Amino acid sequence: MLYITESCVGCAQCMFACRKGAIEVEGKAIIDNDVCSECMRCRDYCPLDAIRIVSE
Repeated sequence: MLYITESCVGCAQCMFACRKGAIEVEGKAIIDNDVCSECMRCRDYCPLDAIRIVSE
């Protein structure tokens, strides 16, 4: 499961990188973890390192 930190400025680079369409930007990015395949492509494209993995 992924989450967006407060560092997100809503640049939408993660949204454009997501091949599943699991990310929307409304001020800041929002990940739909039900759609996300956890490929980490969004995290690779985030210029602010604002995407993290929730460790369970």
